[in-house]
Amino acid sequence: MKKFSENFYTDDFDQEMLDFIEENYNVDTVNGWYVKRCLSYHFYDNDFYVSEYLGHGVYLTKQQFKEKIGMTNKDTFTKDDLVAGKHVVECRNGSRYVVLEDNVLLELGDLGWEGLDDFEEDLLFGRDNSDEWDIVKVYRVQYKNIHLRKDLPLVWERKEKSEEPVKSEAQLQYEECQAKMDELQKELSALKEKL
Repeated sequence: MKKFSENFYTDDFDQEMLDFIEENYNVDTVNGWYVKRCLSYHFYDNDFYVSEYLGHGVYLTKQQFKEKIGMTNKDTFTKDDLVAGKHVVECRNGSRYVVLEDNVLLELGDLGWEGLDDFEEDLLFGRDNSDEWDIVKVYRVQYKNIHLRKDLPLVWERKEKSEEPVKSEAQLQYEECQAKMDELQKELSALKEKL
């Protein structure tokens, strides 16, 4: 649901960028996707365009454009990245919701609902200290009849923190020295047998 406060454009873009925009933003693809000269965003109508004319606003390089639209970092996903009608979210407890306008999540199947305002920016549930409602997966909507589909394309999945404790530099050095000592001990025993 991200909106930008300025016009921007690039004349260096590829199909991957167009696909990303179509998957992650509400866009009208009738506006000239097939003419390949300039990719631009117009804030007054909150839409992306591809046209034969150079865009208006701030010129961005390909990399700057990708960063601006959130294409470069797939490790994180925020409430601002969710697009009404384009995404389905899944909670840790398995419940799935379609993202609607006005920050509403409509549950698929049981027809319950939840407000996005109940979630933190990082999509963790902000009420009741309950992690079962944390959003752990985001899917892309492909068809109008999504409530029957279980095989939606996965856009993002939360990476859970490892349960293994992080080893200190001293611990790593100790283990390396121990491995070297064990190897040297084997060599010493082999030489001793030869005597």
